[in-house]
Amino acid sequence: MMNEALNVVDLSSEAALQLEELKQHEREDTPAFDQFFHAIRQPSPAFAGNGVRMFSDVQHYFQQSLQKTKARPPAAGQSLKEMVDRLLLELEQGVARRDPTKLDEAKRFCLAINASLLSRRMDDIYSRKESAYSRYINHESRP
Repeated sequence: MMNEALNVVDLSSEAALQLEELKQHEREDTPAFDQFFHAIRQPSPAFAGNGVRMFSDVQHYFQQSLQKTKARPPAAGQSLKEMVDRLLLELEQGVARRDPTKLDEAKRFCLAINASLLSRRMDDIYSRKESAYSRYINHESRP
């Protein structure tokens, strides 16, 4: 479980680096970007890790981007999942075309998700440390 979470964190940062290299014509492909998007789309068992949370991070990114661009709200019949799927597809197609605007947007997307995942991992580490510390305090304070 921990390796899976770290792997996604690593993939998202590596994807951003590869996208910048592609934009600067220093590379021809972006395997980390492809793997990262594959990981985002993979369903994970409920309550079994970062998959569910990662999708919520993507939704949050999408909602923020709508607010920044002042885009129209989605049609009534369109689900948020469909809109996120469309966003991911547009980014993938833009990267495949080497569209500079889409390359920048995809890079920002990878870095935003990376920051969110990394922040969550740090929170988990700190909460475990605090929990262990409180168990130590409680054990020491007993007569």
